[in-house]
Amino acid sequence: MKALPRLASFAAVAAIAILMAANGAAASAQAAAAPAATANLQAVAQDVVGIWQGTLHAGKDLRCVVKISKSSTGYTAQFYSIDQTPQPIPVTKATFADGTLQLSIDAIGGKYEGKMSADGKTIAGNWTQGPNPLVLNLERATPDTAWPIPEPLHKMAADANPGFDVVTIKPSEPGSPGKGFGFQGTHFKTLHTNMNDLVAFAYGMHAKQIVGAPDWFGTDLFDIDGVPDVPGVPTLHQQELMMQKLLPDRFQLKFHHEQR
Repeated sequence: MKALPRLASFAAVAAIAILMAANGAAASAQAAAAPAATANLQAVAQDVVGIWQGTLHAGKDLRCVVKISKSSTGYTAQFYSIDQTPQPIPVTKATFADGTLQLSIDAIGGKYEGKMSADGKTIAGNWTQGPNPLVLNLERATPDTAWPIPEPLHKMAADANPGFDVVTIKPSEPGSPGKGFGFQGTHFKTLHTNMNDLVAFAYGMHAKQIVGAPDWFGTDLFDIDGVPDVPGVPTLHQQELMMQKLLPDRFQLKFHHEQR
């Protein structure tokens, strides 16, 4: 407004009209730009790329971190359960459409689906691994606020033949979800595993190949938590060796091989 030249008194009315017209044009331009600016802000808020984290309450609290990126072929993601293992759990498929994030993690039979908030700061969703979904709400994190991923442990010596240094075996809690084998931190653990599972794991076979076992082999469930007697993270074969030593010692397993 101050940039307008001074006008003679007889042109005062015209000058006011010019100023009003200029103000009106600016207001119209601002009004026209507002929807575009709002759309841009919404687009930024709805961008799912980045670091997300939340706590899964599954008997005990498990902190989860999801790192999402995008390329020309679509979204990719890494899923961490940092209180269990420093290793990422591979995400088989990641999609994000209409504000909904979906993750499929086939290696552990897990799925996640959540809806992003309007401001793009949180995702409210559920984790499913079995019949009963569990609430898993995620918050957007920055490199400064993200939970640190633990450093991976070193691998066990390739020629090591490990057993268990200490191990506890207890009946599984009835009705609790999940099943599996895994190495978490310095511990080898199984969850809701029966003897058919343990024997099949130890000897690299299918449970249907176990013949003549008592009925309880398929019904009684156990949780195992043990530390190997050799430092480092064992390979899958070394974990099998550990189980081969455990079964005769703690379960008094006796067996023989047959060709059929």
